[in-house]
Amino acid sequence: MTSPRFIEDLNMNHEIKSLDLHGERHEKARSLVEKFFYVEEPPFEVITGNSVVMMGMVNDLCREFEYDSFHRHPNNLGSVIIIEGL
Repeated sequence: MTSPRFIEDLNMNHEIKSLDLHGERHEKARSLVEKFFYVEEPPFEVITGNSVVMMGMVNDLCREFEYDSFHRHPNNLGSVIIIEGL
């Protein structure tokens, strides 16, 4: 479980890379996210929007890469922060 202090520090003090999937087709999105996971080092953000399919795909890739994730804000489930597995 990620500590609240870490989340506060991450949100307040760090610029992180992000991948915005708005407008991308589901078929292309998986390869974009997978490539992003290979190229970038956590922490980074993936913006899925409200697509349940995109959210599930990001969660699946987190498991494959042994990363942890959390939502940037409880009122915005379409923005996922990816961190190293704890």
